[in-house]
Parts: sequence; structure tokens; C-alpha cells
Amino acid sequence: RRRTARQLKDAVNVRWEEKRAELERRLGSPHDARKPIGEAFTEWQAHTTARGRSPLTVVEIARTCRYYLEIVGEHPVGDSSTWHADRFLEGVKGREIAPASINTHLSRLATFWRYAAERDMIAAAPKVTRVKAAHPPRRVPTAEQVAALLARLEHLAATTPHGRDRYFYALHLLLARVMLGTGMRSGEALAIRREN
Repeated sequence: RRRTARQLKDAVNVRWEEKRAELERRLGSPHDARKPIGEAFTEWQAHTTARGRSPLTVVEIARTCRYYLEIVGEHPVGDSSTWHADRFLEGVKGREIAPASINTHLSRLATFWRYAAERDMIAAAPKVTRVKAAHPPRRVPTAEQVAALLARLEHLAATTPHGRDRYFYALHLLLARVMLGTGMRSGEALAIRREN
């Protein structure tokens, strides 16, 4: 027998409600923007564990969440904003943590906010500003260290009994002299071909 348009619409609505209820049962309760951020962090950690992440990763995520709650405090996850990210950044800087580690914590926080945005806990993930990490100064060998290296390579190239090893020591000596004489970096020196 043929169904009317109204009957079809009602059948689709019933099926939709059944599917939605099934998905909610499988995924848990509907997400709420008024949920405390600590509770949302716990859900995120469970989600990360369920995705098969390394236990060490989950421990580090828990550390970031703990720092956030200690520094910023509890608030509804839907209220998350750039102000919270800035406050967290200032608080983490006060703990005398290396800039690279601070950026790791900020990256985890940004990942959490993307997770929350995907689940409609927040409208959009707040922007997280990273810290500029200072690069350590380059170590430059002293003239004595360079002379000792060249002398050692010359000695090995002249006295090594095996031909293949003697060849590689001579090659290293040649590369060291080219780099010292031209100012080339190691990658540039290794890229040299006969055609050059």
C-alpha cells in the first residue's frame, strides 16, 4: 500500500529520533557549553585514551589540564576565550618552564579547544599565542680544537692499515679543509659533485 506524504514524514521523523537516541547512548550525553572545564578535560582525556594514544601522552595531557585548572581556575567550558589562553600563558611562564615546554602546553590546550569546538561545547576555538623560543648560541670550535681535529684526521688517513678506512679518513680530512677554507656548512659540502 502507498503511504501519504504525511505518513512518510512521520516515519522519517520516528527513524531519525531512534537514530539520534542511539547515537547519544553510544557517544554519551549531549555536550553542554555550561559544563565545567574540568569535566570537559576529563572527557577529552578519556577520548584521547580511547583513540589509542600513548599512556605517556595521556599523562602529559593530564599535566596540562592540571596546570590550567591551577592557573586559570574552574569556569564553564563555553566561556573559554583568548583571555583564558593569555592568563594560562602568563601563569605557565611564572613556573620557570622552558619556552619549548610552554609551547607544548599551549599546543595541547589548543587541541583541547578544537576538540570542544567540534563537539559544540564552544562556538570557536580561542586563538593561542605561542612563545618565541630562543635558540641556543652556536658552538664554534676554537683554533686549537680545529688544529687537533685536522692533525688527528691526517694521522688516521696516513696510518690506518685498511684501504677503505684510510679513504674515508682522507675524505673527511678533505671535507673539513673545504669547509674551513670556504665557510661552507656540512650539508653544502656533502652536496658537492665533480661537476661543481
